[in-house]
Amino acid sequence: MEDTPEMNPQAEAMETQDESTAVERETSLEEREQAIALRERQFLAREHLIALNLPREVLELVDCSTDRALDASLRLASAVYQAASAAALPAAAAPLKTKPSPPRFATYVDRAKLYQEDKAAYQEMVQKP
Repeated sequence: MEDTPEMNPQAEAMETQDESTAVERETSLEEREQAIALRERQFLAREHLIALNLPREVLELVDCSTDRALDASLRLASAVYQAASAAALPAAAAPLKTKPSPPRFATYVDRAKLYQEDKAAYQEMVQKP
């Protein structure tokens, strides 16, 4: 007598079906994770474009496929936009006794740092509509 029991065809079919279902679930989960990561990078790109005062149309040209591609695209967009702005407008000298205006967009970390360094500037930024 053999010690290994033979599996019936129905049990083998169910095991194969369970394995294929598990693989399908895993691939579906990976696809959803990739889609969420892409949306997060697009949101991050939009925040950076606002912070850099770049037009929203630039977002369509930013590569959000990976974190590296996003970083490279944002650097390139910023450099090109600054070069185009510098070529279009002559550089004007800033008045000597003026303080730069607070940023229109600041992350929580930026606001916390500003609060610690210059409370008056922080209050001015918070007061503006």
